[in-house]
Amino acid sequence: QVPCFTPHGIPTLVVIHDLCGLRADCGYRFPGRAWARHYWNLLTAAFRADRIVPISVSTRSDMLRRFPFCRERLAEPIYNKVTAETVDPADAARRLAPLAVPVDGYVLCFGIPGPRKALPVALQGYAAYRTAGGSLPLVLVGVHDEQKIKRHLPAEWSSDIRILPRVSACERDALYRLATCLLFCSRCEGFGYPVVEAMRQGCPVVASATTPAAEITDGTLDLMSRPDAGECASLIRRYADMDPAKRQALVASLIERSLFYSTDTFGSDFNREILRMLKH
Repeated sequence: QVPCFTPHGIPTLVVIHDLCGLRADCGYRFPGRAWARHYWNLLTAAFRADRIVPISVSTRSDMLRRFPFCRERLAEPIYNKVTAETVDPADAARRLAPLAVPVDGYVLCFGIPGPRKALPVALQGYAAYRTAGGSLPLVLVGVHDEQKIKRHLPAEWSSDIRILPRVSACERDALYRLATCLLFCSRCEGFGYPVVEAMRQGCPVVASATTPAAEITDGTLDLMSRPDAGECASLIRRYADMDPAKRQALVASLIERSLFYSTDTFGSDFNREILRMLKH
């Protein structure tokens, strides 16, 4: 909602998810229509909202950089929450049996199109891993155009590529649980649900340190300095070749860190900001 259309005298609180719509590398170029729409919404929020709530430190920093005059009305982040329970590996294998997914290790990736999600970087990273001798198969979720995928991967690997157009939430969590790692090479996010969802299942995530993945993982994982196929391949190899004892310790630390985003304080945190707005 654009707050400039709210009648004067009615307090307005706006939640800012991300500022990706102002980035050319995410497909929004000045002075295009989509860029202008995002800029208008953000600018009016920065000018008119009585309270502005970002959903991550990354979003808050972006908002301050673009609209520094809104500092006094910009709240500390209120994080989204992930309520999924950690799945038992045996149960995960049972859930995946109908999908014919290899349960002894694979690279998981979401096939979301568009420059923002940087799917080609993930596919090129996987290709570099395979070319260097890696053998893990690839499971792609959410792919509806297989031809676009095949442009990045040699035909001889087709038997090692499992494409799932759609999965349920239970199947998704099972996929996280048995995956060697998740490729989440997005260029820009407001929060990054898949990062927390994967960590809840003990699944390492290959993501960029320029996104909220850095604050979400909080040092539990090494991240790419930027979305880069070479760095992506290197991290895949690290998790594929990891010593079982180190892997077990990493799984435990990821699950523990993910629980920071499971406490059900979202409602009380949000209510606190509403009350703070009304007092002013």
